[in-house]
Amino acid sequence: MVNSLKRRGKNFVLVEYDPGDARMRNKLQLSQLFKSDVVSNHLYYEINDSNICLVEMRSFSSIRKPIKKSLGLDDCNRFISISRSMDVSRDHNSIGNELIFSDFESNRQFLDYLLKNCLMSELGVKLRFYLISCLEQILCQRMFRNYELFPFGSSVNGFGSDESDLDLILWPKNSKPYSGDCDQRSSFFDYYSFDPKNNRSWIYSAAQTLELSGSFEKIFRIPRARIPIIKFDSVLTGIKCDLSICQDTANNGVMMARLLFTLSVINPVVRELVIFLKLWARKQEITQDNPGHYITNFMLIVFIISFLQTRRNPILPPIKHLGIVPKTELVNFKSVTYKNSMFEALIPEFFHFISNFDFNTKGLSIYHGNVVKKDVSDPLYAENPLERHLNICRNVSDYELNRFIEQSEEALRTLKNERNLLLLFKTENSDLKLSTRKRFLVKDILSDDEKD
Repeated sequence: MVNSLKRRGKNFVLVEYDPGDARMRNKLQLSQLFKSDVVSNHLYYEINDSNICLVEMRSFSSIRKPIKKSLGLDDCNRFISISRSMDVSRDHNSIGNELIFSDFESNRQFLDYLLKNCLMSELGVKLRFYLISCLEQILCQRMFRNYELFPFGSSVNGFGSDESDLDLILWPKNSKPYSGDCDQRSSFFDYYSFDPKNNRSWIYSAAQTLELSGSFEKIFRIPRARIPIIKFDSVLTGIKCDLSICQDTANNGVMMARLLFTLSVINPVVRELVIFLKLWARKQEITQDNPGHYITNFMLIVFIISFLQTRRNPILPPIKHLGIVPKTELVNFKSVTYKNSMFEALIPEFFHFISNFDFNTKGLSIYHGNVVKKDVSDPLYAENPLERHLNICRNVSDYELNRFIEQSEEALRTLKNERNLLLLFKTENSDLKLSTRKRFLVKDILSDDEKD
């Protein structure tokens, strides 16, 4: 799937236009802009007061060379700006727009709204793969000519939103992390034969190349981090990016994305729980935008996975039974049959799991799919499934853990009185109930710059 989207990304063109331009009215008129029937799809969005159309070509190479030249298009530049014309109306997507919650007659309707508006959209996916193809043209030359770019993290693990950062890794061309579609496990970890590149000088060369391109801003090098990265923003798409290179610790991010995606498709309720509980945790300020002693979204996902592995009727298997981590084998697992009503029952069950867990003496292992004895002094212990000597929660403070437990207990009490999930987002100034006309905004729960 990733390789397929990367190939499609090479056929995407961004067109900046004025809302009055009749050439942007529909696919037929867009094709006239390129003087041939080459447009297969298009999506509109707005960023920084600019109107942009993402145009998907049947094949970028099929545009005649004189037309490319007149529009200023080539493999290194697939962005054009065109002139104004008559007014025309259409639906737009605003990056980081406000979403309104209202008129929910059931918990299921509330959840369906969250899934529709909080998971990554078609536009979000296509913009990311447009950006990847452009970055490969800019970066994968000279010093990086033997590398290509692969996404990982929330952009591909099944839990991302349009506001998610794009995590990228420079990977040697002769040792690909993916092979064909995402459901093909074989050869995904061929990279273990690759000798990691430990020289951090790459970070300065890559950052300079990005600066010279003029397509990126807020470029920051972080060379001394455990995983050296470059952080930067894309001007045309508004997407925030983190770039690393293939080496021992960075490789685990790619594998983790693969593991999380695999778990997310075993049973649809996994994704439902993650989306809902991420919003709830953000509203309660359990998770934060900035690093610190807080619980992160990744930790929260690990808690959810562990809960689904250890309940009486497991919904997820242990990580070691997926056949993805090296030296493990695929073990048949039959998940609980999915039902629309499953989500409503599991939310209070999760809060009960957190409220009653013995964090003083026990920890979580999603690798083994069970509860383990805690042998560290950290307040909270959850084993890193890929580097099992590490505790992914080592930075979480006693105070933040206790807040998480207290908020889970409060949520459980709320749901015992009334099974109305919208009440978990109640604020001091509003009495939110299903089947009412009262409304609240997603920005009150999830800030526009929320990161995964």
